[in-house]
Amino acid sequence: MPLWRRFLEGVTYVCLPMAAIATLAWIVAHQLPYGAELHGFEAALLDHARRWHDGAPVYGPPDILFTPLLYAPGFWWATAAAGAVVGLDLTAARIVSALALVGAMACLFDLTRRLTGDWRHGLLAAGFYAMTFNVAQGRAALGLSDGLATALALGAGVALSRMRTWRGATIAGLLLVAAVFTKQTMLLVVLAGGVWALAHRRQLLVPLVAVTSVVGLGLAGWLTLSTDGWFATYVVHIPLSVPWRWSAVTGFPFADLRPVHVALLMTLLVMVLPRRPLERPTADETLAVLVVATLVTASWLGRLHQGGHVNALIPALAAASLGLAVSVHRLALRIAAVLKSRLSPFYVPVIVIVQFWMLAYDPRDFLPPATGAADVAAIRAELRALPRPLFLPGDGYWVDAVTGAEPFATNDLGYLKDRPWLAELIAASDKAVREGAYAAVVLPSFLVDAYRDELAPRYRFDRWVGPADRPVGVRHSDLVGWRTYPYAVFLRVP
Repeated sequence: MPLWRRFLEGVTYVCLPMAAIATLAWIVAHQLPYGAELHGFEAALLDHARRWHDGAPVYGPPDILFTPLLYAPGFWWATAAAGAVVGLDLTAARIVSALALVGAMACLFDLTRRLTGDWRHGLLAAGFYAMTFNVAQGRAALGLSDGLATALALGAGVALSRMRTWRGATIAGLLLVAAVFTKQTMLLVVLAGGVWALAHRRQLLVPLVAVTSVVGLGLAGWLTLSTDGWFATYVVHIPLSVPWRWSAVTGFPFADLRPVHVALLMTLLVMVLPRRPLERPTADETLAVLVVATLVTASWLGRLHQGGHVNALIPALAAASLGLAVSVHRLALRIAAVLKSRLSPFYVPVIVIVQFWMLAYDPRDFLPPATGAADVAAIRAELRALPRPLFLPGDGYWVDAVTGAEPFATNDLGYLKDRPWLAELIAASDKAVREGAYAAVVLPSFLVDAYRDELAPRYRFDRWVGPADRPVGVRHSDLVGWRTYPYAVFLRVP
């Protein structure tokens, strides 16, 4: 092999991926010990883990003090387990996500190496996944559930590809169940795994289906019965009632995934190129196609959901990473066979370098702010000093524990407009405010306009608490590292 080719492929398939992984590791090392929220939902999911750890109900009738998010419990179960070892705080939640990143990259490496027979392409898959960190605005490393669900789905793919006995089927089934109970959209991976096993591991289909159905349905039944049906309400009924954001039908493939279009187009090209006569796809190739397709579809469904944010893109980014690394190997061989030129090995590495360049970002954008912890501590100290009782709508999780405020967190209950208890809950909260039941009301900046008129008869604006450089009406930046948003303090008129 010519020296220039060794150098080019070494840069493309080894140096670039390793640099991306090292950069991500540097970011995560700075984020792990940071004691304040890097995203608003981090505290919410941590609060769910704390309730589970303390034996308090998570799925139950909604009230002003607590209403659960519309997630399956996998992530906060894992956070509670990590918290039992390192202490239940934001670091524990981020450790779960950091381990999920490592696990996802290890699974991508294994799947790609098995498909290509080249460890360098496995490293390319892992490194490309690390390089996509910016596309989902850094949320794969935060205390959110999507990164863990993606890692479990990829782990199930590895287990399926290695499945040879009933023990392997058991491991694959348990990973499939774990993925679904971390993110509901991963049910697509379960269906894809069953279809693949029917075609390529028929002798193990029965144990795979048995483990998946018995454990999955048993766990769902236990959670539903032990919560008087509220688990099904929050995890199934409300998500199915949420309207779809139809703009995501085209926005997802053409806008959300624009940064990885090169990888996806290369994947699609390899899938549609005609094969040699009598050449049939192997079982591992079929599995890879199913994994890529289902992960992309799961992300698409997540973005179609009215509440789907950019963290829903994480499974699709893992799919693009697997597709790129495998298609690079296939395309390089085919181009070399067709062109039969000394320069034919040059084209594919250059395309990969261009794709990495399209994903380039400044890692400093994802470092916690130097003054962030002090800012948050100052805000909480000011809130603690306010007269009681204190009402803080919009922050129904960590704020009550830190400040002693009575929060109001109805979250996505508004989608169930036909439920009479929801109207009663909101009416009770509004009545308490109108009658001046609280000594102080603290509003996040994004709720000031909604509550200002309602507060006017009984409360007067006193001051802003928090950073003065954040515009009123903006909740927080989608970029990691926001300090917090301003709070407006209203005191009861004597």
